[in-house]
Amino acid sequence: MKINKRLTSVALASTFLALFLILISSTASAQYALQTSNGYYLTAVGGGGQTTDTIHSDATVITEYEKFNLIPQSGSWYALQTINGYYLTAVGGGGQTTDAIHSNATVITEYEKFNLIPQGGSRYALQTINGYYLTAVGGG
Repeated sequence: MKINKRLTSVALASTFLALFLILISSTASAQYALQTSNGYYLTAVGGGGQTTDTIHSDATVITEYEKFNLIPQSGSWYALQTINGYYLTAVGGGGQTTDAIHSNATVITEYEKFNLIPQGGSRYALQTINGYYLTAVGGG
């Protein structure tokens, strides 16, 4: 039985998840994989479109479901778009320990925007609109 690691959106500033942004495609619509500090990749389950079991952080290879488009909003704020065109949502703007991320948004609102905060090199922390950070339980 495989246990999938969870992604939550509640953390103190000192315990956030720094993700590596890995450029997959350098075309006009650049795609990125998001890698945890433990070397795993974030997966949009089913390519997005879900409100439960939406994101896993245990992939060891990059497939279509590990690819995201970073859609610029303003400044360092971006929306994360899945391979099937859905946007990741920080439920309630962040601060959730369960049901924290949905992947079924078809339009970008404040809850679909994430602030990419540089952490050195190609590592970034992802901050929600309400100031919370995405965290992978156990580091991914």
